[in-house]
Amino acid sequence: MQGVVFTLSLLTLFLIYNLSSTIASAADASGNVDGNIMCNGSTDRQNSTLALSAFMGDVPVYGNWEITSYDSAGNTISVTGYLNTGNIGKDSFNLEGMVTSDSICGMQVPSEISLTGICGSSGSVRIASNSALDGDFLGDVQCTP
Repeated sequence: MQGVVFTLSLLTLFLIYNLSSTIASAADASGNVDGNIMCNGSTDRQNSTLALSAFMGDVPVYGNWEITSYDSAGNTISVTGYLNTGNIGKDSFNLEGMVTSDSICGMQVPSEISLTGICGSSGSVRIASNSALDGDFLGDVQCTP
């Protein structure tokens, strides 16, 4: 009788482990990286910082991003938005979302945005929005598949 109970207990633990490992699958990408952006109609590149946080689980990708910079008076200006689709892998990601506010380039809000990148301590992120904003950033981008 003890052998039957022990076998059922092991079987129960095995089933719980397998269910939880399939349910809990998720991926994320995050980082604070430095680079520059260029607004449509301008040849000037503006030094900026990009903060990125994205999560992909059993639901579509969700997350947010923010580019911050400074105007000529030293005031903080930014472009912000959210992410709602894409893929996150061990070595790279491809994300899409929307711009929700913009005090740098004066884009029409809302506007579509895409972020593509390479993960790692020497990672890179490319951001683009319908030719209204282009940016390239380098730094530590952590991805967990």
